[in-house]
Amino acid sequence: MESKLEEILNVSEQLFRRNGIRSVSMDDISNALGVSKKTLYKHVSDKSRLVKLTLENVIARDRLQQKDCEKGENAIDSFYLVYKNVTDMIRQANFAVEFDLQKYYPNLYAKMQQLRREKMKTGVRENLERGIREGLYREDLDVEIITKLNVLLSEAMHDYDFLEENKDRLIHILQVNFDYHLHAIVTEKGLQVYLDILKRNKNLF
Repeated sequence: MESKLEEILNVSEQLFRRNGIRSVSMDDISNALGVSKKTLYKHVSDKSRLVKLTLENVIARDRLQQKDCEKGENAIDSFYLVYKNVTDMIRQANFAVEFDLQKYYPNLYAKMQQLRREKMKTGVRENLERGIREGLYREDLDVEIITKLNVLLSEAMHDYDFLEENKDRLIHILQVNFDYHLHAIVTEKGLQVYLDILKRNKNLF
């Protein structure tokens, strides 16, 4: 059975995702939980603390999901699982959350950006190295440069203005980048593996 704090964080995350962070009050959260504000404040001292704990909870869960994705049959399958996980998250995303974090919780946002950057760097680098070992990616790849390019692209796509301007095309943008990235790095053997994945997942594009 989940603890009361875990329940608070889960409910808070649902409300934040649905309504944005700024518009959700401690009253809203206590009402959704069916507890008094006094009970809520026993577990979290204020809203800033609640936002911080909720964000840390989301990041920890994302790390576990990434570990699951890394268990793919090979590097390309693993990369596809990560891509699928990201597109699923985008379909459920409320970009007001990103905006509220940037504007009202800049220190938390900076910390989240740093953690997201490090996770991305590690994930891309390990995937590239795995793909080279498996003979699916070219041996002459500059792993560090490709990793940095992927991180830069990811950070650019988390900019609120970019998200708002392209919110109806984000999945397509990810699809194009996924296809572009793999075609740039695969060997002939890797290309066949990639084409097989496309056949098994006809809704990819």
